[in-house]
Amino acid sequence: RGDFEATPERLSLTDVYLRVSDATLSVSGTLDHYLEKLDRADLTLYGEIGPEGMQQIYDFMPLPPEVRIRSPVSLSKTHLFWEKNGKASFSGNLNVKQGPKVSVDLLHHSGEWIINPLVIEDETSRASMLFRMKGNVFELGFTGGLTKTTLDRLLLENRILSGWIKGDFLTRLHL
Repeated sequence: RGDFEATPERLSLTDVYLRVSDATLSVSGTLDHYLEKLDRADLTLYGEIGPEGMQQIYDFMPLPPEVRIRSPVSLSKTHLFWEKNGKASFSGNLNVKQGPKVSVDLLHHSGEWIINPLVIEDETSRASMLFRMKGNVFELGFTGGLTKTTLDRLLLENRILSGWIKGDFLTRLHL
């Protein structure tokens, strides 16, 4: 299902239905120079990714176990942008089955990483966070409340929080 248009320089997708492993996604967007060496991707994604699909993502992008999320996860309003030797961004809403809702806006550009905001919300928690790192400067911001129960339902291995945190703060560290 869906439509696509292909030229040697660009693959354009419109509501293309993909089923890969245990992931079912609807994808729209463009892939530039996809036949040779992909140098730009601009995609919107909707759908669900199961445990096998999440493992494939972690194999490609090896995140520490303590920040890997549970599956299955539903994606909505998700946008992925990547340029070779340029910027990369990811934004969207994720909903872990029987877990919290997560909204994230991540940007990497010119050696700077920014996550602003990362919002985690369920019946016991509502927290908005900011993470920024450039060079040896790290910023962390937090507003709201977050419980261990929420993180246990979100993360494969919650080693971050063993109780709860509540407040409003911003800190800058020079590493």
